[in-house]
Amino acid sequence: MLALYLFPTLLYSLSVPLWEAPDEPSHYLYIRRISDGKGFRPPRPTGKMDSVWSERYIYSLYQRSQPPLYYITAAPVMKILAARFLPLGDQIAYARVRPDFSGRGNLFIHARKNLWSIRSDELRGHLLRLFSVLLGAITVCFIFQTALLVVPRSPQLALAGAGFAATLPQFNFVTGVIGNDSLAALMGAATLFFLVRLARKDRPGQRGEFFGLGILISLALLTKFNLLFLLPVSLVVVILKARDAGSGKTGLTLCFLTFLPPLLLAVAGILFLGPETLLKMKILFHRLFSTRAELLTTTHLRIMLLYIYRSFWAVFGWMSIPAGRWLYLIWTALVGAGLGGWLKFALRRRRPEPAARRLFGLLGLSFFFLLLGVLKNNLFVPQSQGRFLFPALGSISILLAFGFLNLFPEKQGEKAVLLLLAVMVILNLVAFLAYLLPASYP
Repeated sequence: MLALYLFPTLLYSLSVPLWEAPDEPSHYLYIRRISDGKGFRPPRPTGKMDSVWSERYIYSLYQRSQPPLYYITAAPVMKILAARFLPLGDQIAYARVRPDFSGRGNLFIHARKNLWSIRSDELRGHLLRLFSVLLGAITVCFIFQTALLVVPRSPQLALAGAGFAATLPQFNFVTGVIGNDSLAALMGAATLFFLVRLARKDRPGQRGEFFGLGILISLALLTKFNLLFLLPVSLVVVILKARDAGSGKTGLTLCFLTFLPPLLLAVAGILFLGPETLLKMKILFHRLFSTRAELLTTTHLRIMLLYIYRSFWAVFGWMSIPAGRWLYLIWTALVGAGLGGWLKFALRRRRPEPAARRLFGLLGLSFFFLLLGVLKNNLFVPQSQGRFLFPALGSISILLAFGFLNLFPEKQGEKAVLLLLAVMVILNLVAFLAYLLPASYP
């Protein structure tokens, strides 16, 4: 399963020219700032900071507005890459923005002319990308284990769910470049695994486990704000365990233990990093509760949904290299097959076990809460990008795989898994060879 993930992801990581991914220059500079300390010397682009496409903005530290965990964990990797026995150079190489960029193709003018000619001054950036590849591999493992918890007697579901994530082109692309989305996907998958494990009826749920859940949620919130969806999902699990115990007092205790670590994190942030923490909380508040009138239009909503959907599957570069329409149609057919399988499952006379219903419901809720947050955020800041759904990729993958497998007789389960993975691998290679490479090396 890991080979299914590593092959395309390493292909994307090595082939995509450095900086040709959303916010990659600023992610890299923020890591260098932490790693280099006082010796940090950022590039000094010329020109005005008059737009999001100006070099002065793109090569700024605007990613400092993000929670810091990804950058803190990547900084030691950068330290290793900066060791003297690795002659990777200290200078930060950056390319110039294309003056004719209009939202299609590469954003930058590159000296690299083909995928085999990585320049020495770009080697450190490409090696740092491997850190994201590792995080993505761990994410796939968590999705596999979560599927085994949901339906223990169906290894086919685990293979199909993890395999779907492993061969999703946008996931391969995002986890093959420098950025905090790779750690956000990992934290989402790890917390979902923990939640599914706690929600099982055959587990009494120790109090220490709920405190551990709170710590995990705190780490997730230190990674990216869209992981906030884990809070309502965790509350649902607490309510379920309180109902299992038949005690409201138990529910209050578990709720206190779960939400104490995030609360302590917020208090510590205010006490020790007051202005910075308050600014980030203000940004989060506006993203959750504020809207902009010009974004509350039918046209924007239609375009937003279309862009989020397409870029969940494959829109590369700075949202500037889409795949062909026929590829999106085939992926949509896969979604339709998954929904059809769920309909077939619902119409069966024999109902699923209550334990399975509970866990599938939890997967559905986690996807719903995250999707709700992504849509709400787009009514304040237009960021119609499917990668923001990857913290719930485990839920999406397992639910879609379960529906797809239900289209086939149980005896044909292995063949159904092979069919799903074969289709995903072929579409992935077509998206890479027919659309990404030609646009990256015109």
